[in-house]
Amino acid sequence: MKKIISLFVLIMIVLCMANDTIAAMQCKIVLSPEDTSEVTTNDEFKVDVKVSEIFSDRGLVAFGAILDYDKNSLKLEKMEGVGDYSAPAYNEENGKILIERNPTNHNATMFTLTFKVLKTDNVKVTMKDITVSDGTGLGKVETQTYTPQIKAEVTPTPTITPAPTEKPGNNNQGGTNQGGSDQKPSDTTIKKDDKLPQTGLNSFKIPGIILGVVVILGVSYKKYKHMNMILR
Repeated sequence: MKKIISLFVLIMIVLCMANDTIAAMQCKIVLSPEDTSEVTTNDEFKVDVKVSEIFSDRGLVAFGAILDYDKNSLKLEKMEGVGDYSAPAYNEENGKILIERNPTNHNATMFTLTFKVLKTDNVKVTMKDITVSDGTGLGKVETQTYTPQIKAEVTPTPTITPAPTEKPGNNNQGGTNQGGSDQKPSDTTIKKDDKLPQTGLNSFKIPGIILGVVVILGVSYKKYKHMNMILR
């Protein structure tokens, strides 16, 4: 804790001493992701803080800034120095960062921030009030931000259950029972006691009998008369 306090005291002294030389130091600071993959809840992503285009005879000696992010959406897991840069001093309460090193004019990654996604509502990382120093003057750098891409939520496709298919032979629509009829078949068998209709040939039977009787009676009558004549 004493080291952090001393570092912040140092940066404040430098700021006070350099009021008249605020434009003496110039460089470019960017937030660059190590991986551009999309993230979602419980994923981690890393952001490199890089310095380049240092314009100073003495080179970069100190870097200070305020780290801003939504603590409900992101959790800062680690802050690590890279290469010749030591791990930054960080005050979590106000977000102030300070890093020191031997003077350098080399483009480099100064440190890396590792975040864990708690929820995907607001995952933007901002570094503001960026101040750089070459030990004799200060320079101001514009605010830098980085927002990782969030994985789109996949909506599950609803499962549609097809309607049951009727089996053949079970269709009773229209009074037709295919494969199993409840109706009795029509009886087309002629019973033995049923009489066949009379044909036209039988229509002459009775008159023929009558005619035969008449003829027989006529013949008998003639014979009767003939016998009477003989007997007389």
